Amino acid sequence: LLKTHRGRVAVAVKHLKTGAEFYHQADEPMPTASLIKFPVMVEAFWQWHEKKIAFDTVLTLKKEHRVPGSGVLTSHFSDGATFPLRD
Repeated sequence: LLKTHRGRVAVAVKHLKTGAEFYHQADEPMPTASLIKFPVMVEAFWQWHEKKIAFDTVLTLKKEHRVPGSGVLTSHFSDGATFPLRD
């Protein structure tokens, strides 16, 4: 899969029970793209479970939040748009 992929790829995995490891360009910085959403969502649900956050908290989109790679937030919403954390 790594050889046939047409983009840049970095992989680092470790089997926690056996200790087996595999690395491919693991030290190369890579853009996280949408993959970053998964651990952020896990942390949000953990904090909700621990009653540290509420999903009805309203967040405001600001200019400094709009960075390359932020998907629809970059071009489809105006500064000052508000969203419940749930969304």
